[in-house]
Amino acid sequence: MLVMYAEGLGAPRNLAIAFTLISVVPSPDEETMQHRDRLAADMDPFQREHAMQPANEWLTAGVSEETLRRADGQ
Repeated sequence: MLVMYAEGLGAPRNLAIAFTLISVVPSPDEETMQHRDRLAADMDPFQREHAMQPANEWLTAGVSEETLRRADGQ
């Protein structure tokens, strides 16, 4: 789902949703973090702030597979 939003494959391109999703990946590896940094570089500060709000809420509440599946509905 992350790639779909990041690249616009099968879904409208939405960097904010992609950034939110990658920001809540449990135990991200180096490649995931590099991808997150590339997404952040393509976003303006407002977009990053907007994307981090749900990510922080999810991290505070505890991210689950169900949470990530429902992300598409936001």
